[in-house]
Amino acid sequence: MIACRILAYLYACMKEGEKPDEEQISPERLGINQRYWAFITLSLHNKGLINLEQPEITMDGIEYMEENPAISLAINLDNMYQP
Repeated sequence: MIACRILAYLYACMKEGEKPDEEQISPERLGINQRYWAFITLSLHNKGLINLEQPEITMDGIEYMEENPAISLAINLDNMYQP
């Protein structure tokens, strides 16, 4: 669910032309510890779904979201990703 929220937030920012506020996807905001957050974000980065330097979602990340119905369901259930 945390990975879905990160992807969804970065995608929403991209669609709106907004620069992501890193605070919105911080461990504190997501309610997780720093180590778990680092694991999730590094995994998303290693899979090519997000760029950690910007931060932003990649085209692969967008395709992953569009092709994975579980992510769509999670996005519909959780509105925390809005920029």
